[in-house]
Amino acid sequence: MTTEPTKEYSLEFRKEIADEAYFRTTDGYENLAKRRGIPNELVWQWVEEFHPKGPQPNDVIHCWVGMFAGDTFAFYDYLGNDDGGDSEMLADMGEEGEFDYDLFYAEYFDEPLPVAEALADATFSTSTAESAALAQAVALGIEWVNVVICYGDPFLVVPEGTVFRGLHYLGVYPDRPQR
Repeated sequence: MTTEPTKEYSLEFRKEIADEAYFRTTDGYENLAKRRGIPNELVWQWVEEFHPKGPQPNDVIHCWVGMFAGDTFAFYDYLGNDDGGDSEMLADMGEEGEFDYDLFYAEYFDEPLPVAEALADATFSTSTAESAALAQAVALGIEWVNVVICYGDPFLVVPEGTVFRGLHYLGVYPDRPQR
């Protein structure tokens, strides 16, 4: 519900406060409100306005499998490092930046494995997501892989049916356990 005082502040100001609260404030919204001379409830309201709750990390899982033509070092270089450089894999998808490694699982196997065995090693939260990924791999005729990647970013958009450097995108699957 929007309170009347919100109308007194510009869109730019409300967004500035919401971004500061959401991304940079470490000492609480109340202290931000005091520093900026605004009512505390407006900070909360503006955060909700500009940063509404949506899908949460790991509610879904993107999955890739394939035969990467390179060694372990080349594979992990392709994914990106913590050196601040952009990920080549994300660049292949038309994205910039790095993966959020808190949401990321990748494994390079020295010897190819049956795809079912590689996916069984992956970090699925539900058996339905794992089964759906395996079914897609089978439908694509993928039997052996030396790489499996899972990524839990609900906002990543990957073109369907893409293959990057031997890695087949299997899709994005709901992966939130029922509680």
